[in-house]
Amino acid sequence: MALRINTSMIDAVFASPMKRTLQTARICFPNSHIKTMDELREIDFGEWECLTIDQAQEQDYERFKHWQNLDQNFGFPSGENMESFSARTEVAAKLLRNRPEKNIMVFTHAGTVKIMLCHYLGLAVSYMQKFNIETGKVSSLELFDGGAALSGLNKDSI
Repeated sequence: MALRINTSMIDAVFASPMKRTLQTARICFPNSHIKTMDELREIDFGEWECLTIDQAQEQDYERFKHWQNLDQNFGFPSGENMESFSARTEVAAKLLRNRPEKNIMVFTHAGTVKIMLCHYLGLAVSYMQKFNIETGKVSSLELFDGGAALSGLNKDSI
């Protein structure tokens, strides 16, 4: 990862409790206390966990179509549904917005970033697939009373 972070600019660091995000956060902020939030976890893909998109489509075409069409009633087999994922990540967005720290760094997953961008920007959750989130990149928001502005997407540094 060629990510460059000016750690002195960051007042607090949060991460999904999942191993890969915590490892990345610890590499980037080795001397910081990293707070985990369950609400920052990626959606639970259930039986589709570890499948490629092609494999999921091949194994369960009808359900796959609902997922691709962003059906808000969609649920992964034996996993999480979009409604609960949206509610969980909205809690995370509110908790982070209400933190006293000014500059917060969050390490999480592409799906979580996409849906949280929708929450912060006041977009319907169905717009989440309009964001292309790259692994190991930084996206940033400027929060203000009543809203937010997207100030960076897939950047190499902050």
